[in-house]
Amino acid sequence: MPHVVVENLGELLVVYAVRQAKVAFNLIGGSFLFVDEKDDGLAKYYARFGFVPILDDPLTLCMPNADIPDI
Repeated sequence: MPHVVVENLGELLVVYAVRQAKVAFNLIGGSFLFVDEKDDGLAKYYARFGFVPILDDPLTLCMPNADIPDI
């Protein structure tokens, strides 16, 4: 997850959720965090946080566990 300057509550919630996913991955295992978006604007929003669209569906984005920084 690239360094992100949090400017509003929505961004803070995304960062918090991604970090909580990292904690869960470390406890029970996991390789990818997925986001299933409904429109291109939201997909671009999540791309700012390091999510990458999958090839089959550009509105489904993923972030490898390895890309989430340790807390």
